[in-house]
Amino acid sequence: MKINIITEPKPGWVLRNISENLQKNLPDSYITDYRHDGNADINLYVNYALFRGKTNQIDVGWFTHREELGDLAKKFDSVAQEVDYCISMCKKTSFLLPPEKTKVILPCSDPQFLKKEIIFGCVGKNQPSGRKQFELIDEITKIEGAKVLFTNQKIKWSDMPSFYASIDYLLILSRNEGGPLPVLEAIACGKPVIAPDVGWCWDFPVIRYEDFESLKKIIESLCTSKNCWKTSGSETHKILKELYEIKFGK
Repeated sequence: MKINIITEPKPGWVLRNISENLQKNLPDSYITDYRHDGNADINLYVNYALFRGKTNQIDVGWFTHREELGDLAKKFDSVAQEVDYCISMCKKTSFLLPPEKTKVILPCSDPQFLKKEIIFGCVGKNQPSGRKQFELIDEITKIEGAKVLFTNQKIKWSDMPSFYASIDYLLILSRNEGGPLPVLEAIACGKPVIAPDVGWCWDFPVIRYEDFESLKKIIESLCTSKNCWKTSGSETHKILKELYEIKFGK
């Protein structure tokens, strides 16, 4: 099964970058500039606007967004109808595509941006009531790629700016707070905050979670980006293989 990825030529920007990372994780695939290949079994157009008309092969469109006006808006609609399958990069775009032949597959950041581990910071000390819930740190550190730095009153007040500089996210675990002040401190240091609806947390632009299960999903989504292109490639390959077997009976 030969897969031709059609995209913009080098030096490209977003579409070329996406295509190259996808190609590395998509077996038997290669890239051509702006044209389909008659020797390929499948032509994957990244993005849909490069589609020039139905071929005898399997044609798959990779859809970014639909322009609001003009010829590109019409192009989006016509390509969606003509291609054999639509891959959408987000849910909102997928709502504009034929549901019977559309799947959402998220693209990923380029590997140069990936960190081996994401560092979450917890500030404070345990309270007799247990309201701080720092015992949850042990569960969080079981998530692959997650590291937690816990002050536990062992860091000098004058060293706290350095602590915030060393973390990627401040993590609030409490079930009851008046503040907490670390939310303000982290934001002042330019660090994002992940927090439940306690105290004043949701009065600020924080990443919200409802319970520990939803918190785990957030942390897992932040920590598993290193496998993202592998997953995207696998999901794309599965779809293309199914289309190939239907068309060619192999």
